[in-house]
Amino acid sequence: MKILFVCTGNTCRSYMAETLMKDLVKKAASSGLISENAIMVESAGLFVVEETANNKAVSVMEEEFGIKTEKHAARQITRELIEDSDLILTMTDRHKRAILDAFPVYKDKIYTLLEYAYPETTVVDIQDPYGGDRQDYFESAVSINNAIKAMFYKLIEEMEK
Repeated sequence: MKILFVCTGNTCRSYMAETLMKDLVKKAASSGLISENAIMVESAGLFVVEETANNKAVSVMEEEFGIKTEKHAARQITRELIEDSDLILTMTDRHKRAILDAFPVYKDKIYTLLEYAYPETTVVDIQDPYGGDRQDYFESAVSINNAIKAMFYKLIEEMEK
């Protein structure tokens, strides 16, 4: 299964989601729950301007979550990324709508992260920490991490069908 996380610039939220999900997949694979390549994870942005991950986002991943990060190159979402992904998880409803407007044929694989993780929720947006302080980044990362953990076993069940 190939998952694509999407936000605005691919420097904060989708970067953190990719990092957190890759870490969870790595841990699940090392414990034998899934194979190492069972879930592939990528991220992209709708309007990429900056080239690398935000320093505060990197700091939160490394210092608060204990994840050793690699240099991240922000990238623009493309038709190829959308076509190649089995599941596209956006950080807000606005991101989801933008992708659906451009690629309505893929509506069955595009969700916000929160609506996919919590189907009964009415809150579907992860707050954008961009321009905020480190605490804003930490709070967004916690929301993302909780949603990823909530959806992880759902993903495994779907893969086993």
